[in-house]
Amino acid sequence: MRTTFFIVAASIMMGGCDHSNHQHGTEQNAAPAQNFYGANFDPSGAIPVDSIGSMLASSDSVQVKFAGVIAETCTKKGCWMDVKLANGETMMVRMKDYGFFVPTSGAENLNCTVSGWAFKEIIPVEDLRHYAEDAGKSAEEIAAITEPKPGISFMADGIMIEGYKPTDAHEHHEGDGHDHHHEGDGHDHHEGDGHSH
Repeated sequence: MRTTFFIVAASIMMGGCDHSNHQHGTEQNAAPAQNFYGANFDPSGAIPVDSIGSMLASSDSVQVKFAGVIAETCTKKGCWMDVKLANGETMMVRMKDYGFFVPTSGAENLNCTVSGWAFKEIIPVEDLRHYAEDAGKSAEEIAAITEPKPGISFMADGIMIEGYKPTDAHEHHEGDGHDHHHEGDGHDHHEGDGHSH
């Protein structure tokens, strides 16, 4: 009787192992994981990031959901990220109300979908230098920034990064004393659409 019980138990355990391995294989072949930061949202139906410029041709700001590729993120706290544009430039994405953060490393060249407000902006030299410092630029590169930069910026309420694999090295720390004097930015991009620029 004991022998019979052992065989049955062993069969169940082996069956369990086979099932576990099958699941692992399925996960490996599955689509990349979707990691959400800030508000959760449905990433389907997002427009290409390069379509935003034409949308802003007749408006100062627009609420939109776009898809793009991350160029870099803030290496100190993850409080901003740059998204690649087709012309070789980037669009800066900041987080609404400084309320959430993206990974400080490991997200470069990953696909993202972002929900929030796009708006025209002239970024002052002081902020440009601050962002360059966040990105780990050299003192010479930072000092070379002497002109404000006109362009398109984005205030995100939710960000999805596809395929990001967190590690201890990529953890961002919220209590590092990093001074983000630009967190308000003077832009109130909320759902009322009464934006003043």
